[in-house]
Amino acid sequence: MTKSFEINHLVLQRGIYLNDIRKINDETNVYIYDWRIYAPSELKYLNQSANHTIEHLLADYFNNSKEVTKIAIFPYGCLTGFGIALAQNISPQKLEKIILDFIQSVFAQDNFVPGNSLSACGNPRTLNYLEAIQVLKEVHNDIINGKYHYVYA
Repeated sequence: MTKSFEINHLVLQRGIYLNDIRKINDETNVYIYDWRIYAPSELKYLNQSANHTIEHLLADYFNNSKEVTKIAIFPYGCLTGFGIALAQNISPQKLEKIILDFIQSVFAQDNFVPGNSLSACGNPRTLNYLEAIQVLKEVHNDIINGKYHYVYA
């Protein structure tokens, strides 16, 4: 069974969690983090435009990061957050700092969404910077106000 299906989503809170460690070979692991923007039990979800835009912004930020090596960024089908696969094992609190830095960089971008063209994205019509900004402001406030969790309940 997929590791994330073993997590009780009825008690899962907003936060950043180390979800899984996948051993690739004797020297290589992939660390999969769970970034829950919304708790599934809240019955609050990202809309398609915010979800798609945050995915583009997050992937671009991590591609250019000097702090960590990104393997993949993937949105959850339930629209409550993202999976972040990294080559390094870092604490959820360290990833939270990186996400806060990401959010600050998005606030400074002034309506720029990387990959916003038909040649770079399968459906750029669903990208919406302003909707993503609304969600990221909420995330920023949640983190600053201590509403994020780091250990699965």
